[in-house]
Amino acid sequence: MIAVIPCGGSKLRYAARAVNLYTGTYFRANRAYALSLVPINRLFILSARHGLIPSDRWLEPYEQTFNRPGHVERSRLREQVRELGLKQEEAIILGGRLYHDAIRGLFARERFVVDQIIPRLPGAGIGYQIQWLKAHRGQLP
Repeated sequence: MIAVIPCGGSKLRYAARAVNLYTGTYFRANRAYALSLVPINRLFILSARHGLIPSDRWLEPYEQTFNRPGHVERSRLREQVRELGLKQEEAIILGGRLYHDAIRGLFARERFVVDQIIPRLPGAGIGYQIQWLKAHRGQLP
């Protein structure tokens, strides 16, 4: 099993391992939840610029989102899943709809965490999602 978490807009101003580059509250909540389920070497970050990256990969800060032109293409994500040998993995996928749409269907089995949150409270904002992630650490979706 692997966990895939979204990148974040807030970043350090210098190069760092991907798992430490992003500094926002939402990223940190997703990271903590994911690491309560998988070891760090099974944690991957879905970056709008770089695609699917291992958590220990060093990255320079950048500006890119999935709702702006220039983001990583789905075909590249498919290649990365294959190159990383992850196609047959069960993936716990965190983050919002844009990230889910980018990666849906690329793994043998997928669990989308937001699908557990939104039915309970449609339109749930990031604050509610962060609370859910904290309350459910160690529990599979």
